[in-house]
Amino acid sequence: MKHACLTSAIALSLVFCAASCRNLAPPLSPDELKNVLMSDVASALEGGRTNDAIALLADAAEKPEFAGMRGEMLSMELRYRALSQPVQEVIARYAAVASGSFDLAERGYQVVEAALADRADGREAAAIWAEALVSRPLPPSIRAAAYGRVLETAYAARSAGLLAAHLAGAISSLPEQYSARLAEREAGRLASDPAPGLFDAVAGLLDGVGAEKRVFGAIASAARVRRSLALSGPAAGADDYKARFDALGEHTSGAFQDVVAAAGTNTVLFADVCRFTMRKTGAADGLFKQAARRWLDLSRNAKDAAGLLATLAEARALGMSPEDAAVQLERAFYDIMPSASAADRQAVLDAGEGLFAAVSNEGAKKSLGFMLLDGCALSEDYTRALGILARGVPMMDERQARMLLAKAKAHDALKRGEKREAIGHFRTFMADIDLDESFVDPLSMESVSSVYLKAMNAARVAGLWDELGDAEEAIAARREALEGYIAAIESTGKDSRLREKISAEIARLRTEPGLDNAAVPESDVAE
Repeated sequence: MKHACLTSAIALSLVFCAASCRNLAPPLSPDELKNVLMSDVASALEGGRTNDAIALLADAAEKPEFAGMRGEMLSMELRYRALSQPVQEVIARYAAVASGSFDLAERGYQVVEAALADRADGREAAAIWAEALVSRPLPPSIRAAAYGRVLETAYAARSAGLLAAHLAGAISSLPEQYSARLAEREAGRLASDPAPGLFDAVAGLLDGVGAEKRVFGAIASAARVRRSLALSGPAAGADDYKARFDALGEHTSGAFQDVVAAAGTNTVLFADVCRFTMRKTGAADGLFKQAARRWLDLSRNAKDAAGLLATLAEARALGMSPEDAAVQLERAFYDIMPSASAADRQAVLDAGEGLFAAVSNEGAKKSLGFMLLDGCALSEDYTRALGILARGVPMMDERQARMLLAKAKAHDALKRGEKREAIGHFRTFMADIDLDESFVDPLSMESVSSVYLKAMNAARVAGLWDELGDAEEAIAARREALEGYIAAIESTGKDSRLREKISAEIARLRTEPGLDNAAVPESDVAE
């Protein structure tokens, strides 16, 4: 074996020598040198001479000709060692290779880990390998990975003593960013373990360390909350969360999420946890806002307008700002309003108007103002809409204001029975519609074209002229509506819910007296 290895090494040296001799063939390029080396390595491996292949790679890694490929050569060498040599020899060579080079340490660790997994004794070899590395002078990331492997072995063996000992070693020797991650993993997976011994050993260790390093005490507290949830149920977990709240530190948000997730459809417990969390934090705290949002979502998801307003009032009493309350009301508004009772719609609009008066940010005020106007249209409360428009909505351009005011005045006139006045306001509204603009129906939340909007209002005007007994004006408005609907359907997608509605309007209008249907033939309608 030695003789074969020596022969290969001599052959490789002769290649280098020949490549550098003058008056002979030109020097080999790095790729050509690598090809020669790889050929020799492959020959050695095919001949069962793995140690020769390893020696060739180790020798090449130290030669200047292979300086740019040193990492690759050493990685290959380590792989073949890990596949064939005793683990202690692999460890010694890895330590030598990794010394002073983070890149080689990281690369070599991954290579050896993968190779050990392919060995027949892979599990035992990996355990020996990891246990040897935790005390070596290696980069923290490598030692943390090795500690992870060691802890995995202890967990598989169900050894509380080994788990605690290795985790204590990691905490004392690794930077906190690495050791805390390991502690979280161990405490987290043991939280639902029914056997108390393993969890108590790890949590007890973390409690003790937490006296000096709070992050570990917080990890233990969060794990104890999860354990209460897993083994004793949501109510017990919620009680534990409250009792340990001040010790949870940066894990408070995660613990809160765990508890409300466990509370699920128990809305009383869910609300209680949210209320407690908001009381314990300030209104500017991210967790306060998170708890308020989750609490309000109970009513939003249930489309419970009264419940939403009650929760919003309580959140405001706990310190929620008008701006945050406005955001939460807007999040829920279009979910709850369509199915809300008339009384609940009015109550929501009352709350919205109160916030509209309280917020100072112009962007928030604009958004809230448009929402309220949508709500007025849904509730047919045009008196309220006129009041909002009279007070002014920030950042609303002149044309928008004119359109909305005309629409509100038209509907207000209809309520008062003033049909001719209503027609005038509808016409003012229609004249300001930009044909390149699209709109959103506040009831269905479906986008509609400006052509459709004009046609719909023309049909409404036609109906009012009918009621006033002016057949000529009614026919003209009805023709305008029909032509508009035909133009609208051509630009409406075949799968749109609106298409069926437009088709029905076209069919209805064609049966109305006084229309010359030849002017709008059937073929103009895209079916």
